Amino acid sequence: MVPKKIDKSVKKEMILDAACRVFANKGYNAALIDDIAKKAGIGKGTVYEYFKSKEDLFLKSLTWFFANLTDISHYEIEDLPQSASDRLKLVIEPLVKSIDEIEHFVPLMMEFWSASASGNQRKKFMKFFSEIYSNCRTQFEEILTYGIECGEFRSDINIEAISAGVAGAIDGMYLQKWFDKTFDLEKLLDDFIDSLIKGISS
Repeated sequence: MVPKKIDKSVKKEMILDAACRVFANKGYNAALIDDIAKKAGIGKGTVYEYFKSKEDLFLKSLTWFFANLTDISHYEIEDLPQSASDRLKLVIEPLVKSIDEIEHFVPLMMEFWSASASGNQRKKFMKFFSEIYSNCRTQFEEILTYGIECGEFRSDINIEAISAGVAGAIDGMYLQKWFDKTFDLEKLLDDFIDSLIKGISS
């Protein structure tokens, strides 16, 4: 029986998902390409067909993970909610739905912070992490700008400050959930966004 061929884009996602889990579990330094290949159910050589090194895979796995959580660029404009408030919730919703994934999300974040703080790759990782946060803030800024333009949000709000605050609040709530299993992340994140929207609405 001829083995079923897997589409290249699907296989790449399998590798990225496996990499996120292995890096979260073992840490960047201890993780091996062999570990990631086994987790993905493929050969070690196949990983190198898609990624040139462990560092390359580490950086791209983080990009992929964040994009899956917050990116709405894959939506067609006509498919996006007309309301800026609903667009904001559309970005936040996957973060709430990913609560079950927190057990590898937070360790992955901590591992990346650790890699950014020390080691030979420090500057490269810091620059990369800065870009991830910048992209996240930009997405919030675009939604807030849209809300102002359509008259839904007040024109005197500080878009940059609010966007940075939202990104920071999400980070902080995830960490609190990690350290305190009784912390009701879903409810508190929803309430936070509702309170934010009430505060900036026209």
